[in-house]
Amino acid sequence: MNCHFVQNLLSAYLDNELVGARKVAVETHVEQCWRCRRELESLGAVKAKLSGTAQVAAPVGLETRLKTAVFEPRLRTAPWLLVGLAAGASMFAFWLAIRVADRPVPTQSVAATQPASKHMEVASDRAYLDSSDPISGGVQIVTVNYAGGR
Repeated sequence: MNCHFVQNLLSAYLDNELVGARKVAVETHVEQCWRCRRELESLGAVKAKLSGTAQVAAPVGLETRLKTAVFEPRLRTAPWLLVGLAAGASMFAFWLAIRVADRPVPTQSVAATQPASKHMEVASDRAYLDSSDPISGGVQIVTVNYAGGR
């Protein structure tokens, strides 16, 4: 066993948590290695000092406050976030109002300006798209129908 591995097990050894071959290996290494033996003695001294201290009772309600703080998070909304959302909504409404106001208002319907014989006229074209068909690799051809108004 190397020192790094043994030093990671020293606390468990002091607490009598090691059994069998690991316990024997740590004991054998500590007998032969002065650094690990000094580390074991140092940990033993700290454990002895800590075991002699008095335990202090937790304040009343501490457990409940901790559980509430951890398991029941509150909705914390930053005031600047609400201001930002309100400003964004106002800007969108203003933009939308301008877009709607800029649209021309038709004065006469298309059907009223065309002769009655052309109400159902339909034309057909072939449009060539810039992109190619991903499956065949050829150019896509799309038929487009234009229908006149009533």
